[in-house]
Amino acid sequence: MRKPLKSRELAYLENYGAAELDSETRGAIKDRKIVLEDEPLYVRTKIVGGGEIDLLTAALDESVGITNIDKRTLPKFVNFIIDAVQFGYGSSAVANNSVAVDVSYSSLISACPIQLLHANLVIKQNDTPILTLPIKQLLKQAANTDEFEGQNGYQLTYPRLLKQNVPMQFSIKFPIDKVLEAVVNHHFVELHLKGTRTKLRGAR
Repeated sequence: MRKPLKSRELAYLENYGAAELDSETRGAIKDRKIVLEDEPLYVRTKIVGGGEIDLLTAALDESVGITNIDKRTLPKFVNFIIDAVQFGYGSSAVANNSVAVDVSYSSLISACPIQLLHANLVIKQNDTPILTLPIKQLLKQAANTDEFEGQNGYQLTYPRLLKQNVPMQFSIKFPIDKVLEAVVNHHFVELHLKGTRTKLRGAR
């Protein structure tokens, strides 16, 4: 879905975010060659252990059902304005055959292991944090359904900008000495960043 040219997101870019972009992109915004489209960024992956666990790796290719981010970067003229964050947890008792696209995810607090509830989601660019949120803040106390898809997620008061051609990191940082073990179930997480992406007019 394409947003109107004079949207909240474009106003954000023009007034705040554009100063961080390269001159060619700023010129394209000024000349109205940039369009805005709703298309979330997402990643689904298996996790285990403690410390800080990366959800994206530099070698991870764009793959339907796994992620729509290619090698941790956004292409030229594609900049993403984060308006909301959605987080889901899933598990599987199948050790070696379970993959992220075969798992059902929930955003209910009751569905998550206690170690994950006390962890933080950290979003960085060039190793600089731009957003840190407690996982528990992204989850719901109750719902009519525990299905992850279709929920609005945690709405940010202030948008955040992910810039083109700059490596990004999505990670989960656990409390000291807390570990997510795969003894009975294997653990999976799903992260959606909702918002608006810029695109050069006419580009596919």
